[in-house]
Amino acid sequence: MEFETDPDLPTPEQPSELELFAYLMVGDLLGPLMALVGQVRAMAQRGFDLLQTAEMLLRRVIYLKALRIELPAPASATPAGPAAARPDETTRKATKPDTPRFALIEAELADATRPKDPRPLLRPEDCPRISVMDENARPYIPPPEPEPRSVTRPDFETRYRHRAHALARAFTNLDGEAQRLARWIARQKARRAERQSPLGLPPAPDDAEKAKSDPAWPVLSDIYLLADSVLHPDTS
Repeated sequence: MEFETDPDLPTPEQPSELELFAYLMVGDLLGPLMALVGQVRAMAQRGFDLLQTAEMLLRRVIYLKALRIELPAPASATPAGPAAARPDETTRKATKPDTPRFALIEAELADATRPKDPRPLLRPEDCPRISVMDENARPYIPPPEPEPRSVTRPDFETRYRHRAHALARAFTNLDGEAQRLARWIARQKARRAERQSPLGLPPAPDDAEKAKSDPAWPVLSDIYLLADSVLHPDTS
């Protein structure tokens, strides 16, 4: 992948400089993002796209740090010993229960190339209707189960506040978040899970081959593109 030269933005060929640049950029974005907390919905919506970009930037910085952490084999792969609380459980208890932690794992996008069932769906009027005239021959039909109680989703302003505060806490606890992500990576490897990366998208085709020998490379490419979108926003 070719990278345009920007005097203010290091390229992936300068990994340490680019990683630091992205971390400091998130710090610069935190002020304006936190200023929108508690504002009306329209104000929070204005900052939501930038909040998502800041989250993706910090998540990739944390991922780079996690890749450099060497952990012992997970508990499932070692002889059983005395039970001990996981460090991230202690961190969870120390936080407010209504304040989510920073999301380290991105949702994977659905596979758009998966073939769909070519058979057309039938209209209700085209479906056969079956009835049993003999009352004694009717099969037993259990009474319908009550619908589960609906969980009230927080409003947009509350979700924005939670995510902004989670971003700020992760920014000030970079080492702890990297340890948490490193444990997830170790567990995925121990389980031989199909998913090994916390990022939602696979490496770009141009980066796929290099990613096999250098897993940090596509992460640095992502950081570069995200940082460039902040420096040069699309105003079209």
